[in-house]
Amino acid sequence: MKLERLALIAGVGLFLWLLHRIGLAAVWSSLARIGWGFAAILLLESVVVLSTTLAWRQTVPPDRPVALRSLLAMPARAGVPEGGLYAIFGALGLNPVNGFSLGLARRLRELSWGLLGLGVLAYLRRSKPGADGSARAEERAMAASGER
Repeated sequence: MKLERLALIAGVGLFLWLLHRIGLAAVWSSLARIGWGFAAILLLESVVVLSTTLAWRQTVPPDRPVALRSLLAMPARAGVPEGGLYAIFGALGLNPVNGFSLGLARRLRELSWGLLGLGVLAYLRRSKPGADGSARAEERAMAASGER
């Protein structure tokens, strides 16, 4: 319980530090650009987190808690969704391999959308002249035109 409280305090502290470093005005401006889409994203993510929490509570009996150290060394949640779906499908009397396959399909979907997004971003950056994402392109253009 003490470790959980320390982790919560550290997480809140990190969040506040990042908010201070980025600036409240910049965060608010970004949220204003997103608009109500942010509320939809937050709602959907909340449903995912809540359903995952409820699924784990059903899967792991309360008299056998999972040790925190067994959850720490999982980069990119490697195998966590797949293993969870495997256990949930088995608990429901379904073929657990189908749950594992569903987890892999979801991961492939995330990967596909991510790669598509990166491809679109790369295309848009190349289609704009001097849009290399840095202020140096503007400085070079100003220097070439003789402005300063």
